[in-house]
Amino acid sequence: MLRLNWLLAATFLAGCEGARAPDDALSFRDTAAPIASQVDVGAQDLEGRWFLRQHIAGAWPRGDRTVQISADGTGLVLREVVLQCHGAIQCETGAVETRYAPSREGRFVRVDQGQTRAAYGGPAALWVLWMDYDRRTFVVGDPGGTYAAIFDHRAQGGADRIIAARDILDWFGYDLARVGETSL
Repeated sequence: MLRLNWLLAATFLAGCEGARAPDDALSFRDTAAPIASQVDVGAQDLEGRWFLRQHIAGAWPRGDRTVQISADGTGLVLREVVLQCHGAIQCETGAVETRYAPSREGRFVRVDQGQTRAAYGGPAALWVLWMDYDRRTFVVGDPGGTYAAIFDHRAQGGADRIIAARDILDWFGYDLARVGETSL
């Protein structure tokens, strides 16, 4: 009888496998949803100053509401202005640069080059989930769902593109209730 109970318990637990939790406890997306990068976006398309329009609070980016991206061959350099605090009252503003190499079309991976990365540096992977035709707005995220951000060349306007960007995040399984406006 004891062996039968163990067998029933094992069968019950195996049946529960379909209802799984996200792979990462900090994931803001349903990792079972499809995800893809936009294949016609390269480092040159991302060059310039970008304003953060919407993102997941508490996730990357955590610094200033703008980033500067420079093409470095086929890779890119992401420059952020961040507030770094050492202890309870000692804070300073500084620039953090993170280098990325292309991994596939529309995808970039951080290149640490053996150096210790700053606490506020860019994420491990930048996937361009969508960029509009005129290269004014783009959405980045990662398959693990640890962050999502919508950037635009302008601090205001382009509501139609922001709506389209949110639709893309929704399609890729991001929790839109967590993706909010930023204040400049």
